[in-house]
Amino acid sequence: KVLNRFLRKAHIKNYRVLRKSFSVNPLCLISYMRLHDAGFKDINLFNRVIESEEDIEFINFADRESLVFFCKKCIKNRGEIPTMNILLKKYYDEDGVEDWSEKNDAFGMFSKYYQYLPDELKKDIIEDGFTRFNHDALSNISYKIRNKKIVFKYTQNDLKLEDDIDGFSFRLPKDSYQLCEIGTSLHNCVASYADSVEKKDCLIVYAKKDDKYKFCIEV
Repeated sequence: KVLNRFLRKAHIKNYRVLRKSFSVNPLCLISYMRLHDAGFKDINLFNRVIESEEDIEFINFADRESLVFFCKKCIKNRGEIPTMNILLKKYYDEDGVEDWSEKNDAFGMFSKYYQYLPDELKKDIIEDGFTRFNHDALSNISYKIRNKKIVFKYTQNDLKLEDDIDGFSFRLPKDSYQLCEIGTSLHNCVASYADSVEKKDCLIVYAKKDDKYKFCIEV
C-alpha cells in the first residue's frame, strides 16, 4: 500500500521487477528516481540497477546533481546503454579495492568545471569514463582553477638538496602548479603542501627517473 502511494506520487510505473526489488531493498526507489532524473528511459537499464544491491548503493552514494549532469551529457552524445556502462564501470585503487569515492569525486569535478575543460578531455571522458588518467587530468585543472600560482623561492642552502643519484634526478618544484602535477602523477596529496613550502615550514623534493615522477620527500 505504501509502495503504491509512493509510485503514484512520483509518477513511476508499478511493475513486477520494481516490486520485487523494493521488497529486498526499498532504497532502489531512490536509484530509480535518480536514473529517471538523469534522462534514462530504457526500462531494462533501470532493472539492471535496481536488481543489484551493489549498483543501488553506488547510484545512491553518488552526488545527485553531478550524476545527473554527466548522464545527460553522455546520453545526448552516446545514448543510454554506453552511458550506463560508463556509469557502472568499476575503478580500482592500487590495492585492487574498488574506489567509489574517486569516481564520485570525478563526477563532481566534471560538472563543476565543465566549462573550463578542453574539448579533448570532455570527449575522452564521454567515451572512456572516469579512468585514472581522466580523473588526474580533472584534478589538475580543478586545482589550478581553485588556487593561485605560487612561485617558490629557495636559498642556496635549499638548493643543495638537488642532486643526481643512481639514475634519479632529485629536484625542488618550481611552483605550486608543478607540485600539483607531482601529486597528480603520484596519486598523493602533496599539492596541499604549497602554503607550507612557501612559508618554509618544509621543503618538498621530488625524484624523477626516465622523465617520470617516481616519489617525493618532505624535508
